[in-house]
Amino acid sequence: MTVVLLTLFDVMKEQLLVMSLLLVIVPMLQHQLKQLVVMLLGQIEVSSFLWTRSSVMWRSGNVLVVVIMVVVVTVQAKTTPPTTTTRTNPGPSRILVMDLLGSRSHKQFIMTIAEELAARNHSITYLTGYESTRERPNIREIYIPGVSLFTMITNTFNTSYFQMFRTLLPELHKLCPNLLATQEFQSFHREGGKFDLVISGLMSLDCFLPYVHALQVPLVYVFPNMVQGTLDDVAGTPFFHSLGGSMVLSEQFPFSFKYRLIVTLHAEFAKFINLWYSLPKMERECKSRQLCPDGLPSLVELRINSSLFITNSVKTLEMPTMPYTPTVVHAGGLHCRPPHPLPQDLEEWVSGSGGAGFILFSLGSVVKPSDMPIQYRTVLAKVFGSLEQRVLWKWDEDSVNEVTLPPNVRLEKWLPQQDILGHPQLHLFMTHGGLLSLQEATYHGVPIIGFPLFADQGYNVGRAESEGWGRQINWEDLSYDLLRNTIIEIINDNKMREEVERRSVVMQDQPMPPGEWVTYWIEYVIRHRGAVHLRCPAVHMPCSGGSIIAVAIQLVSNGDWTGSIGDGQNTNGLRLTPSGTATRHMDCDYAPDGRRIKDADRRLMQYWQRLTVTPSCRSPTPSRWSPMQPQ
Repeated sequence: MTVVLLTLFDVMKEQLLVMSLLLVIVPMLQHQLKQLVVMLLGQIEVSSFLWTRSSVMWRSGNVLVVVIMVVVVTVQAKTTPPTTTTRTNPGPSRILVMDLLGSRSHKQFIMTIAEELAARNHSITYLTGYESTRERPNIREIYIPGVSLFTMITNTFNTSYFQMFRTLLPELHKLCPNLLATQEFQSFHREGGKFDLVISGLMSLDCFLPYVHALQVPLVYVFPNMVQGTLDDVAGTPFFHSLGGSMVLSEQFPFSFKYRLIVTLHAEFAKFINLWYSLPKMERECKSRQLCPDGLPSLVELRINSSLFITNSVKTLEMPTMPYTPTVVHAGGLHCRPPHPLPQDLEEWVSGSGGAGFILFSLGSVVKPSDMPIQYRTVLAKVFGSLEQRVLWKWDEDSVNEVTLPPNVRLEKWLPQQDILGHPQLHLFMTHGGLLSLQEATYHGVPIIGFPLFADQGYNVGRAESEGWGRQINWEDLSYDLLRNTIIEIINDNKMREEVERRSVVMQDQPMPPGEWVTYWIEYVIRHRGAVHLRCPAVHMPCSGGSIIAVAIQLVSNGDWTGSIGDGQNTNGLRLTPSGTATRHMDCDYAPDGRRIKDADRRLMQYWQRLTVTPSCRSPTPSRWSPMQPQ
């Protein structure tokens, strides 16, 4: 009888006719119905009043309908399996990777992402500025010869940050167009390859954005460092200078008001230079050489049309921690791995150090060690000779000119750095402070001494020192006593060793390996055709759009401003609006008095706010270029 009743209830969901049948059947089945209700609603005590007054209540159509509907809903909840969402794999995709102006260490990070994707049967086309050293499954490397940003710095030991800035800025707008004009890229372009996704490095490759735009596929940025204040618009995430500081003007947290003011002005100035000088100049260079077509959005607009921003940062080790939008994917330590056995001759040499152990000294892939001034070489060799540890020194020549090396020092032009860092007899890593090297030191639990030279190296080493697992020595301060005492202090400091080992555990304690994490989010973008729903609206605001400053100005001004445009004459009727409600393009070409608004004035004012001219415009409906929508 219960089975019959359940069947009738199930049918009742679809056909109202069953209700009338139940009005006749239910009075005869009161006992069975009572048992069924108690069984299905076990935790709910059914009042005996409902049943003892059946002669009245069962004649009431309203009560009957209520009871039946409760039973039906309960039966449905008990018998219907829960709805589950199955994540479908997008299948093998065609992915274009552009990594052309970065350093070799940048390629190491980006190539690791490509290898992770290739391992999942995606087809990778990799445009690189470095010739391939080996073949990789599912990866086609295309060498595009050009000048790297780092090869333009002739001697890193004698180049300050501001000297580097003065060297690069005048030539920066030409580097990318020169790559576009190469025979190798033009040949690749003529192939007309189809892709499902583009992954691009963030090293002055903006002139390739029209090509990406023509493909009409999602764009993923990869930045081989943590998010910076000058890239928050590209990353689509807020950046607080009072927390994040600056990698160029490095100072450790907490920051003074003076420092916060300086780094904020520095970041805004850097944005201004990039948006209103470098990118427009690059765009003009491309168009003058007929490398970029007309009729497309500007490079300033194209650069923010990205779906993900992959950053080389370990989120759980950032200090201080920062808020991020979902489009920022942390992949710090992606390239780190357990150590492999050393080559036999090298293993015999490091094992021969006995209980004293050995030290690794390497200045990375960008710095040319032979550029080191003679006074630095002399101090290093003298200190190394006074130690009981052996020293493995990465050097780009067969010998150190004008310096006699002690017997406990071994030179090598290339070293398997991660395998050495994971060796149990290694006591100390002396490094230039590159981010990848410091991540490897953290992963393998090795304390460091940093000798920063340029870029983010001072910031990285300063963080290691403030976090208690490293020391910083500036080259101009290098002396025999300072270096020797620092080495001995670190080797004998158990607390420093314990701290870096603790950080190693934290770094590796993640929900999934960084490679799987990055692969998941890249495939997520492919599955959801760009994942537009993840993007923060602040991406489409001007630099001040997400700031409380814009709101404060509007409140103070009450929305009515008198502006000066063109020749300096006052022009009434200009309303300064919060940039969040303004459009990206300004359709009004004329001020209310009939004078044309000059482009230069328009661009300068739009950098801070968007101007809406009232009372009249040429077009009442503002036009706005929007990012690619799902197809």
